[in-house]
Amino acid sequence: DSATKEGCRMEENPPVVTITTPDKASITVTQPKTKIIATVLNINSKSDIELMVNGKRNSNFSFDINTKVFSATVSLLEGNNTIVIIAENKDGKAEGNVTILYKKPEVELALPPVVSIQTPANNSKVSVKEVRLEATALNITAKEAIQVILNGNATGDFSFNANNQTVTALLSLREGT
Repeated sequence: DSATKEGCRMEENPPVVTITTPDKASITVTQPKTKIIATVLNINSKSDIELMVNGKRNSNFSFDINTKVFSATVSLLEGNNTIVIIAENKDGKAEGNVTILYKKPEVELALPPVVSIQTPANNSKVSVKEVRLEATALNITAKEAIQVILNGNATGDFSFNANNQTVTALLSLREGT
């Protein structure tokens, strides 16, 4: 048999690992989990593959022997994360790696509401039973975030225009202060 004669070599098929997702060797993400997809050639089963996440072995991945597709969703730590896929067979060893920088999204602090009553003027005296309330409520996006209180009682009988951030109501007054 010529394949076994001295000087002749059998064909070797070492593994090949190609990471396809993410499609760059280094990326930045703002989500705490990310999908890793790779093509792994010349191996016989999932047991020929090792996934390392930040230096720790992770067996939570799938490998389709027919399509040769490796897939994993990995949890990330804040900062740099190193993901390494290692494949090994009798003809050799191969690896693919990617560095993923996880940055928690910065939370925009909501501005506090600012209310300014235009009418009626503070401490004004009127001789009518009803008065029109006109106010602005800045940094508010919905009527549900507003309360109109008259004489210690909340009333839902008011309108709010989110476009110009105005509050209007017709308030029934009781006699006195």
